[in-house]
Amino acid sequence: MINTFRSELSKAADLAGLPHAGTQADFEEWIKVPGSLAKQRLADDVVDLPDDPLDLALLARTISYLGFHEKARDLLRTVPDRTGPGYSYARYTGIFIDHIIHLGRRDYQREFEGLYLELGSDETYARTRLSLCILAIVASAQSKQLPELDKWHGRGSEALKRYVALPQVDDFEKALTTSRFYRAAAFQPFLNGRHEDLRADLDRWLGIARELVGHDDRTRILATENMYPAVESASRTEAALGNKTRSRDLMEEMVAKIDPIDSKAWLQVGELRRRDGDEHGALQAYLTSARFQVPLGRIAWFNAGRCWERLGEAQEAVHCYKKSLELWPTGLAPAQRIAAIEAN
Repeated sequence: MINTFRSELSKAADLAGLPHAGTQADFEEWIKVPGSLAKQRLADDVVDLPDDPLDLALLARTISYLGFHEKARDLLRTVPDRTGPGYSYARYTGIFIDHIIHLGRRDYQREFEGLYLELGSDETYARTRLSLCILAIVASAQSKQLPELDKWHGRGSEALKRYVALPQVDDFEKALTTSRFYRAAAFQPFLNGRHEDLRADLDRWLGIARELVGHDDRTRILATENMYPAVESASRTEAALGNKTRSRDLMEEMVAKIDPIDSKAWLQVGELRRRDGDEHGALQAYLTSARFQVPLGRIAWFNAGRCWERLGEAQEAVHCYKKSLELWPTGLAPAQRIAAIEAN
């Protein structure tokens, strides 16, 4: 999503005649552009890498969150092959980021198994072990490796039980990790067709997410960040269970209460409204998404154009297609629609 944001922003800047290195997708160019104090500290850290593997892993995560996944992965490749909590977490982070880069197109079972055995049963590694199991569940589900999915589901359930039993883990962290685990764990009953178990997992992760409010700035942010994927996953799950109205209601809640400026969520709402025959409602959702411009402006403008066409408003449709082309100069689909309308 962040890579798409930066790519569209860069194209928009070029089209406006205002190219700026701060919009570039290349980390080495982006980091040179003067920015905030936080960005300067990030630049200093990249030049003088921290010796502590945990600090390096956290630095790599920050760079990955900014969309520079390859740079983050390359930094983690400098971590020595040693044992210890920091080194294990750095290796886990490297696998996590590489999985983002390849979008589930690689088989990571060998890496997962090796790190799992390395972590052992020491409670020092409890959180990393649980995080690894969650990632392995997701990757196994994406590649439809059902035996591996069952294995990691079982290991994850045990890892969660052991982690939340630790005295140093507070109630907020227990709830947050439980919600995250069951959101991932639901892949197992979904792919195995066990709808009752899938419903139970959904109710659990969503119920916990709704009750999680946080008690300070940090925990409130974490609770909000967990709520978005919890509701989005619940919407998709309800759709898979045949509950289309409930699926749409959840996404409507998303844009009304949880994140009203998320362009992706508005796009999803548009699709759900259109599926239900609400063409005008879908149009408004697409236009709302389009006004945010990035990262999905080109798609939102195109979808809005299609709505206008179905509503018989050809000139409004052309306007939307042209807006799409402003963000997507090589876009074939909007150009074809404009040509088709003008031919009539």
